[in-house]
Amino acid sequence: MDKSELREQLKARRQKLSAREVKHLSQQIINNCWQIIDWRDIYSVHSYLPIAKNNEIDTLSLLKAARRVNPELKIASSDPNSQTYWLDSDFQPTKKVPKDFQYDLIIVPLLAFDKSGYRLGYGGGFYDKFLAGQEQVLTIGLCYEFGHLLKLPREKHDLPLQNIITEKNIYKF
Repeated sequence: MDKSELREQLKARRQKLSAREVKHLSQQIINNCWQIIDWRDIYSVHSYLPIAKNNEIDTLSLLKAARRVNPELKIASSDPNSQTYWLDSDFQPTKKVPKDFQYDLIIVPLLAFDKSGYRLGYGGGFYDKFLAGQEQVLTIGLCYEFGHLLKLPREKHDLPLQNIITEKNIYKF
């Protein structure tokens, strides 16, 4: 099965989740995040903001709690046009982040991952390009456990993540 077929299959499975299931699974995943992220040592994070209609794992509760632990935490996110902005306390974009900014932590959405930490995203290539420019960053992918596959098709530009967190496990690569 190629990447596009896998994407469609996993999106369809994700769409079958109820809002209640998404909320419950997201909370379990976020709880697992606290086991490997020490927010007192993180000063800048790039995270996706969840798209509810896609049943993405909700990062907002994690980011809100992280700001309570570390009020100086800078949080950035990218829009669909790959423009990256710092977010204010209401998670609204304020000013652009310099293109060469180096983050302490990057939280990545994914549809699937394999036993080597490679991910399957939506296919736009944004995160592979973005991560290639980050040198000393902690990378964490958030995924539902049903997205754990033995092996994914790979391309030369694909980069593995250091950690992937599901509702059931914390995978380190």
